[in-house]
Amino acid sequence: DLLKKLAKLDPFRDEPFADGMVPLQELYNVFDQIQVAKDECQDGDISTCAESLKGLLGIVIDDWANITKLAHQTELLKYGSDMVGTLLGGNLVSQVLSRMLLRDTDKNDGFYLYSAHYPTLLGILSSIHQVDPMTTEVVPSFGSAIIFELYAKDNEYYVEMFYKPGDALNTEQIQLCQADPCSRQDFERSVLETITPETWCLECNNDE
Repeated sequence: DLLKKLAKLDPFRDEPFADGMVPLQELYNVFDQIQVAKDECQDGDISTCAESLKGLLGIVIDDWANITKLAHQTELLKYGSDMVGTLLGGNLVSQVLSRMLLRDTDKNDGFYLYSAHYPTLLGILSSIHQVDPMTTEVVPSFGSAIIFELYAKDNEYYVEMFYKPGDALNTEQIQLCQADPCSRQDFERSVLETITPETWCLECNNDE
């Protein structure tokens, strides 16, 4: 019933949805448009909305809570798999590791900033097995960040990883390996064990 209600909203009535309902794979795109409309209008007051947004707010509060939960669950199922971790997050994690290894020859302090949408953040978390669609509740909000830090202690390099939700001030440390702190060597080993050309080809069904 919920997916059928969404399909009847003015902006989506002409969409070729099968069975008159929004398919789960498209749910987050619909949810995102409604969320933008709610943010653009003052306190969800339709009278304050632009004309193009008014048709998106025909959702009662109880339905909106259920829509939000379902939309987040479908995205976590989509981006929380090992395949996504390998294909979407694996390359970026490997690049971060490569930059860390350059510290052996380049002692200059480095700060590298990447900008991406939430699927990339979920891909990175999936690549280190930090996304569980059954227990993770929401996808990263706007302004969320994943932070890798490399630091030296007693002539050894160590790696720490943090996650900062966009709607919070504090960061959450993510355990990268069994040892705490996680040495760069252990981090390198875990990355090379899970993110390799072979696993990439396997996920792409490329046997050449």
